[in-house]
Amino acid sequence: MAPWFDDSAWSGTVLPQIKNLAAAAKQLGFAGIALDQELYDVDNVGKEGTWDWDYPGNSHTEAQVRAEARQRGNQLMRALLEGFPNIRIPVYDALFPGTWDAAVESYATGTSDPYGNSVQIDFWNGLTAVDGYAEILFLDATFYREPGIPGASWDAALQYEDNSLFAVLSQQLSNWAYASSRIGSSPFGWIDQDPKEGSYGTARPPQYVASQLAAFRRWSMDGTFGIFSLPGLVDSTTRHIWEA
Repeated sequence: MAPWFDDSAWSGTVLPQIKNLAAAAKQLGFAGIALDQELYDVDNVGKEGTWDWDYPGNSHTEAQVRAEARQRGNQLMRALLEGFPNIRIPVYDALFPGTWDAAVESYATGTSDPYGNSVQIDFWNGLTAVDGYAEILFLDATFYREPGIPGASWDAALQYEDNSLFAVLSQQLSNWAYASSRIGSSPFGWIDQDPKEGSYGTARPPQYVASQLAAFRRWSMDGTFGIFSLPGLVDSTTRHIWEA
């Protein structure tokens, strides 16, 4: 959780470890490395990171923070490619203003400009400014239970998401000529029960899930979409547990 402006942490810890991780994944035969942008209290000290430009303790302007986030994204991609040329990167929980995700957030919370303070788009501008990666696939968990806004069909919501996402990216990513043919977007679902979310986390009936997955299949890119399983998947024959 190195701050954007902490040069020693980035040069001494973050970037070397990312390069080593990528090189190990390459050596072990992995197809790539996944990035999860969801924020957690990673050190169990009661603090989480933030993607907002005006983070606690910040003394820099918005323009300075966005420029620094872009630089760190650029450095991160270079470190990944040093260890793993032609890498594939699936991405979870990337949230950008002006997309279907933002519309759902606005509906749910009344927020007027969801993700407008976030530097995720700047971070990805830096990442994608570097040539050499094979694929970036954004996995969108907005659709994990429902389309997100009452009355919206799966197809309408997924079409809106694709149109809005690529409109945002095409305007915000400076290296769009390279990125445009290498970026995809696919939905991400959660079929089993999540007891922490009450009634919303209840597993949906099989017929509902079948319709959901049929829509996912229609709108997924690169032949891929995501499914999360809370307890893991158990093979009744071998008792092998597959973690999702």
